Amino acid sequence: MNKLDKTYTDLLQDIQVVKKDLLNKFPNVSHTIRILMWDDDTMCVECSYTTDNEKKYISRIHNGILSNDEIDVTGKVMILNKFGEEEYYNLVKI
Repeated sequence: MNKLDKTYTDLLQDIQVVKKDLLNKFPNVSHTIRILMWDDDTMCVECSYTTDNEKKYISRIHNGILSNDEIDVTGKVMILNKFGEEEYYNLVKI
């Protein structure tokens, strides 16, 4: 198996793991899958779901480690930092 095949296989496995993790907690919800890949051959796969009450749940694999986040996104704006990760900020009137 060449390096590209291994990366593709690892990616598919990571997608299945994060998707299964999120859907075990929230069955039958619409979800988004994000894939981040960096020049140093590391990658992150995220599966997320946002509720009606504006909470965002994320299941993520980064460097082979599965983690979960719950973020209150009420009244906040999302930007991507230089690593491609989401950061949320409150809106402020000037």
